[in-house]
Amino acid sequence: MKKIYLIAAGLAVVFLIVTNLILVKRVSDAETAVELRDSIIREAGSRSSSLEVKYLKSCFSGLLLNEDIKAFNAELVAADQRKYTLDQALGKGPVLILRYSELNCADCVVFALRKIAEIAEKYKVTPVIISEYSDMHSFKDAVANFGRDRFLFYNVEKFSDVDRKGVPYYCLLMPDRTVHAVFIPDKLHPQITDFYFENVVKRFFSNTDND
Repeated sequence: MKKIYLIAAGLAVVFLIVTNLILVKRVSDAETAVELRDSIIREAGSRSSSLEVKYLKSCFSGLLLNEDIKAFNAELVAADQRKYTLDQALGKGPVLILRYSELNCADCVVFALRKIAEIAEKYKVTPVIISEYSDMHSFKDAVANFGRDRFLFYNVEKFSDVDRKGVPYYCLLMPDRTVHAVFIPDKLHPQITDFYFENVVKRFFSNTDND
């Protein structure tokens, strides 16, 4: 009986340690997201008028999401129809991602693609575009139109719960498949997206050369 109690106590201790580690990581991720948000707002304040900053703050909370979201464990399909797991396609991360669907606002998708192309050129990073097309022909057309050599393109029906918002979004995929620093770009205010990328690159890709 004593042995059973010792085993139960040991399992309880292990459970508490694991739970504590998970909570610590969640707090750390939340703090990082808040720091990222605040740094973007500070950047906006140094470059914009007080009226513009006031407006940006009012709409910013709806753009940068701080949810603890995991990417689905789904196969990604490349233009050559080869299939890859997340780890095979994206490595260990962090990876800068643009996620969009053919059902999203067409102008919003074009804006998001144009912006990430600018970022890839400016900061010499290699973003990954994960789209959702219902047929491979449309997907291949998109790959051909948007630059096969500039990005890694994959197609998948479901990537994360953020998909339900029905808009293109940027995010970082972390080594544990956490979808981090989710950002929904606003084509009417491109400077906000610029602030987002500047701070993401500075924080997560510090070894990247900047022109």
